[in-house]
Amino acid sequence: MTSTPPLFFNKIIVLDSGCWEWQGNLSVKGYGRIGLRGKLYKAHRICYELFYGKIPKGNDIHHICKNKRCCNPRHLENMTHSDHSITDNHYSNQSQCKHGHEYNEKNTIIYRGGRVCLICRKENNDYWRNK
Repeated sequence: MTSTPPLFFNKIIVLDSGCWEWQGNLSVKGYGRIGLRGKLYKAHRICYELFYGKIPKGNDIHHICKNKRCCNPRHLENMTHSDHSITDNHYSNQSQCKHGHEYNEKNTIIYRGGRVCLICRKENNDYWRNK
Protein backbone atom coordinates (compact mmCIF):
# COMPACT_ATOMS: atom_id res chain seq x y z
CA MET A 1 0.00 0.00 0.00
CA THR A 2 1.43 3.36 -0.90
CA SER A 3 -1.24 5.44 0.82
CA THR A 4 -3.90 4.92 3.46
CA PRO A 5 -6.99 6.96 4.22
CA PRO A 6 -6.35 9.60 6.90
CA LEU A 7 -8.94 8.03 9.20
CA PHE A 8 -7.32 4.56 9.07
CA PHE A 9 -5.70 4.81 12.52
CA ASN A 10 -8.92 6.27 14.00
CA LYS A 11 -10.43 2.80 13.57
CA ILE A 12 -7.86 1.28 15.96
CA ILE A 13 -7.92 1.18 19.76
CA VAL A 14 -4.95 0.10 21.87
CA LEU A 15 -5.74 -2.67 24.37
CA ASP A 16 -3.92 -3.37 27.65
CA SER A 17 -2.43 -6.44 25.92
CA GLY A 18 -0.66 -4.14 23.44
CA CYS A 19 -2.90 -5.18 20.57
CA TRP A 20 -4.00 -2.43 18.20
CA GLU A 21 -7.53 -3.75 17.74
CA TRP A 22 -9.40 -2.87 14.56
CA GLN A 23 -12.83 -1.34 15.25
CA GLY A 24 -13.99 -1.06 11.66
CA ASN A 25 -15.50 -3.59 9.27
CA LEU A 26 -14.72 -7.28 9.87
CA SER A 27 -14.53 -10.19 7.46
CA VAL A 28 -16.61 -13.33 8.02
CA LYS A 29 -13.52 -14.92 9.62
CA GLY A 30 -13.08 -11.99 12.04
CA TYR A 31 -10.19 -10.11 10.41
CA GLY A 32 -10.31 -6.31 10.19
CA ARG A 33 -10.80 -5.05 6.69
CA ILE A 34 -10.96 -1.73 4.89
CA GLY A 35 -11.89 -0.60 1.42
CA LEU A 36 -9.25 1.25 -0.60
CA ARG A 37 -9.66 2.31 -4.21
CA GLY A 38 -12.70 0.05 -4.63
CA LYS A 39 -11.06 -3.09 -3.21
CA LEU A 40 -11.20 -4.69 0.27
CA TYR A 41 -7.93 -5.25 2.15
CA LYS A 42 -7.13 -6.86 5.49
CA ALA A 43 -6.29 -4.11 7.98
CA HIS A 44 -3.39 -6.03 9.56
CA ARG A 45 -1.72 -6.46 6.16
CA ILE A 46 -2.01 -2.71 5.52
CA CYS A 47 -0.37 -1.95 8.89
CA TYR A 48 2.39 -4.49 8.25
CA GLU A 49 3.21 -2.87 4.90
CA LEU A 50 3.13 0.65 6.39
CA PHE A 51 5.77 -0.26 8.95
CA TYR A 52 7.87 -2.97 7.23
CA GLY A 53 7.29 -2.67 3.49
CA LYS A 54 5.76 -4.85 0.82
CA ILE A 55 4.68 -8.38 1.69
CA PRO A 56 6.15 -10.93 -0.75
CA LYS A 57 3.54 -12.39 -3.09
CA GLY A 58 1.91 -15.48 -1.59
CA ASN A 59 3.16 -14.84 1.96
CA ASP A 60 0.88 -14.67 4.98
CA ILE A 61 0.95 -12.34 7.97
CA HIS A 62 0.77 -14.29 11.24
CA HIS A 63 -0.77 -12.76 14.39
CA ILE A 64 1.70 -13.68 17.15
CA CYS A 65 -0.89 -12.46 19.69
CA LYS A 66 -3.62 -14.72 18.18
CA ASN A 67 -5.97 -11.68 17.94
CA LYS A 68 -7.30 -11.56 14.35
CA ARG A 69 -8.32 -7.91 14.75
CA CYS A 70 -4.82 -6.82 15.89
CA CYS A 71 -2.91 -4.41 13.64
CA ASN A 72 0.11 -3.82 15.90
CA PRO A 73 3.12 -4.36 13.61
CA ARG A 74 5.05 -5.78 16.57
CA HIS A 75 2.43 -8.54 16.83
CA LEU A 76 2.61 -9.41 13.12
CA GLU A 77 5.06 -11.77 11.46
CA ASN A 78 5.62 -12.32 7.74
CA MET A 79 5.92 -16.01 6.80
CA THR A 80 5.33 -18.45 4.00
CA HIS A 81 1.90 -20.02 3.73
CA SER A 82 3.17 -23.50 4.70
CA ASP A 83 5.01 -22.16 7.77
CA HIS A 84 1.89 -20.21 8.74
CA SER A 85 -0.25 -23.34 8.42
CA ILE A 86 2.05 -25.21 10.80
CA THR A 87 2.18 -22.28 13.24
CA ASP A 88 -1.60 -21.85 13.32
CA ASN A 89 -2.36 -25.56 13.49
CA HIS A 90 -4.19 -26.46 16.70
CA TYR A 91 -1.74 -29.32 17.28
CA SER A 92 1.43 -27.47 16.26
CA ASN A 93 2.98 -27.85 19.72
CA GLN A 94 2.69 -31.64 19.59
CA SER A 95 5.61 -33.73 18.41
CA GLN A 96 3.53 -36.86 17.66
CA CYS A 97 0.23 -37.72 16.01
CA LYS A 98 -2.62 -39.15 18.11
CA HIS A 99 -1.28 -42.70 17.48
CA GLY A 100 2.23 -41.86 18.72
CA HIS A 101 4.06 -41.50 15.39
CA GLU A 102 6.66 -38.73 15.41
CA TYR A 103 6.06 -35.68 13.24
CA ASN A 104 9.21 -35.30 11.16
CA GLU A 105 10.18 -34.41 7.57
CA LYS A 106 9.76 -37.97 6.24
CA ASN A 107 6.49 -38.72 8.04
CA THR A 108 4.61 -35.41 7.79
CA ILE A 109 2.85 -33.45 5.08
CA ILE A 110 0.89 -30.21 5.35
CA TYR A 111 -2.68 -30.69 4.12
CA ARG A 112 -5.56 -28.23 4.42
CA GLY A 113 -3.69 -26.14 6.96
CA GLY A 114 -2.75 -29.01 9.24
CA ARG A 115 -0.21 -31.77 9.64
CA VAL A 116 -0.92 -35.28 8.41
CA CYS A 117 0.95 -38.33 9.65
CA LEU A 118 1.92 -40.39 6.59
CA ILE A 119 2.14 -43.65 8.59
CA CYS A 120 -1.46 -43.23 9.78
CA ARG A 121 -2.59 -42.20 6.31
CA LYS A 122 -1.02 -45.31 4.74
CA GLU A 123 -2.53 -47.58 7.42
CA ASN A 124 -5.94 -46.02 6.86
CA ASN A 125 -5.68 -46.38 3.07
CA ASP A 126 -4.58 -50.01 3.44
CA TYR A 127 -7.49 -50.73 5.80
CA TRP A 128 -10.08 -49.37 3.36
CA ARG A 129 -8.40 -50.99 0.35
CA ASN A 130 -8.52 -54.44 2.03
CA LYS A 131 -12.04 -54.09 3.37
